[in-house]
Amino acid sequence: MISGSFIFSLAHEMRHHYQAMAISDKERHLEFPEKIKIWESEMLSYKENNQPGYDDQDIELDANAFGILMMNLLFDEVTPVNPKKVNIELLENAIDRIADVYDNDWLFDLAEDYNLPVSLG
Repeated sequence: MISGSFIFSLAHEMRHHYQAMAISDKERHLEFPEKIKIWESEMLSYKENNQPGYDDQDIELDANAFGILMMNLLFDEVTPVNPKKVNIELLENAIDRIADVYDNDWLFDLAEDYNLPVSLG
């Protein structure tokens, strides 16, 4: 059985790949140009996970939000976050933004494309 934390991590890293693709081909993605500029800037001056501000980077908030949305959609389960480490308000804003951009059908299709287990809760 695949663990929820594995799926969260996989979705998180898939989102980083998507961010890199959006930066390299800005015309072919659903993201706003301003968002892609932020991602590009942060990737050029990336803070590692042992540096202050790592969890508040937009690219990390976005990847965490995507992982949480996928967990919620696929397993009706939300991965807990450490409020001492993550700015919950910023994370909630990122979750809302992603949920506004992508519909559930698109997220389910993505999960099926990667052969992720899909549960309807």
